[in-house]
This record gives sequence, structure tokens and C-alpha cells, in this order.
Amino acid sequence: MNKSIPLVVDLDGTLVRDDTLYVHAWQLLTKKPLDFLQLPFKLRSGKAAMKQFMSQTLDFDPSSLRYNESLCDWLKDQKTAGREIVLCTASSQQVAQIVADEVGVFDRVIGSKEHTNLAGENKAKLLVKEYAEKGFDYCGNSSADLAVWQVSHNAIVVNAKKGLAEKAVKLCHIAKIFS
Repeated sequence: MNKSIPLVVDLDGTLVRDDTLYVHAWQLLTKKPLDFLQLPFKLRSGKAAMKQFMSQTLDFDPSSLRYNESLCDWLKDQKTAGREIVLCTASSQQVAQIVADEVGVFDRVIGSKEHTNLAGENKAKLLVKEYAEKGFDYCGNSSADLAVWQVSHNAIVVNAKKGLAEKAVKLCHIAKIFS
């Protein structure tokens, strides 16, 4: 892999084995149940707006997350080798920053904002705008990541369900697989 190409990493299901939206919702339910009851109303304005509300209502606690240790170790090696490491996620910017601070390898953090949910096509478009088509490698785990792999230089497939790697290889070169 080319160390001069930024390495972009997804959060939910990739860097961590959990979905931070559900973890954050559980934290909100247990610590601020009345605010939790507002979530369906916030969702009417879109998923990104709901995530923003959750982040503004309760600071996310990353201590209960199950990190993908083998991926984290590899990311540390990539960072030591001088590679730019970027966390790019559909999770809110605030949650993404908290997790990035916990892990300590990321040079940049890009998360969903109030009106933009950074998943699938939205994430692909943003990354092409930031790094150019084929100008970055991407670590992902789900079918939503196929849109990103299509415009990435290399795919790093992490915790993928059966058949996803076969779909990804049709879109770009698979540089590494974490099972």
C-alpha cells in the first residue's frame, strides 16, 4: 500500500464492533430518559438531526465500545509509518471526535452534521471532494461502503458479512481483509 495515500476509516462495525447510534441511545435512555423520548420527534427531521440532538443532549461515553483491536494495532503501525489516518463516519461529528480522541491515531475526523448523514453515497461524494477519486484507501464493513470503495484506491474490508468482499473486489483492489 502507498503510504502517501490517506487511509480513511469507518467507525461503526469497522473501528468498533458496535453501532455508536445504539450505544448512545442506550446511554441517553439510562441517563436522561425524558430526552430519550424526544428521539422519534427528532428523527422526523432526519437521522443526522437526531444524531446531532443526541450529541448536544448527552456527551457520548466511549468506554463501553468494543474496539477492533487488530485493526487498531494496524492503524497504529500505519500512523508510525507516516500515513495520514482519517476517521470518516455517519456517526455525529461529536461522537466521532470522542472516539478518535480515545483511539489516538487519527489526524482528521469527519462525521455527520445536522443536515448531512455521511453514509454511502454522501460519504463517497465528500471523500472524492476532499481527496479526489482513487485518492484514498478506505476501511469499511458494510454494503453501504460499496459506494465508497467504488471511488477509493484500495479497499480494506473489516468484519464483513459473507459475500461483501466479492462485491468490493469488483469495484477496487482489496489490499487487506480483517475477519
